[in-house]
Parts: sequence; structure tokens; C-alpha cells
Amino acid sequence: NNLPPPMTTTQIRQLYHTMSERSFVIDVFNTSNSNHYHHLLGQCALVTCTNLLTEIGHREPHAWKNVLDVAGQLLMRGGILLH
Repeated sequence: NNLPPPMTTTQIRQLYHTMSERSFVIDVFNTSNSNHYHHLLGQCALVTCTNLLTEIGHREPHAWKNVLDVAGQLLMRGGILLH
């Protein structure tokens, strides 16, 4: 068994706190917004997209293209897009 030991409650809280501090919300439909995240281009190990396609997919059938475009710009080499 090569699994690491389970995290303590304190470690989990610290992890969530750190992730929350480093989180950033981006509107993929607002292209003028790119100046606000320019410093993140190629720097993100993880990009998540939650609920966007479920919420607007019926009225914006090509929304996924915007998501992939912006995520591709933000992700570092080997980064993960989680949807």
C-alpha cells in the first residue's frame, strides 16, 4: 500500500483555505475580462468549470468552445481541466 496517510481535519481545513485564497472567477464570455487574468496565463495547474454548461448550454450551445479556449490559455503544461 503506497497511499499517503490520511489528512487530519486541520490539514484539510488549511488546504481548503489555501485553495479558496488562490481561486479566481472568470467570465469566459466577457473578452474584455482577459486583462484581469493575464497574469495567470500558463500558470494554473487546475482549471474547473462547474455548472456553466448545465446552466447556459441550452441557450449557448457553443459555450464549451469558450471554456476550452480560456482553460487552454490558463493551464500550465500538464495542468488539468475539470468539468
